[in-house]
Amino acid sequence: MAGRFNFEITEHIAVLGNSGDYSTELNRVSFNGYPAKLDLRKWKDGQPLKGVTLSNDEARILLAALQGLELGEGKPDDKQAESNSGK
Repeated sequence: MAGRFNFEITEHIAVLGNSGDYSTELNRVSFNGYPAKLDLRKWKDGQPLKGVTLSNDEARILLAALQGLELGEGKPDDKQAESNSGK
């Protein structure tokens, strides 16, 4: 059995999407009493699911990488699927 852990959302930053009972959120979260970090993950009923926790330095690198992308309009997931399938 996995060990218990504690978490505290210290800052709600954004909800990126909802699907049924699940939400994808960007928050600052403290896990097990450690200093809060940026946290991007799915949540269900107030409980954290799979996600990514980033230090401030990692978040700066991610921001720079995202700023260099051409995201376009419309449904990015559909366009990505088409380009990966060779259409």
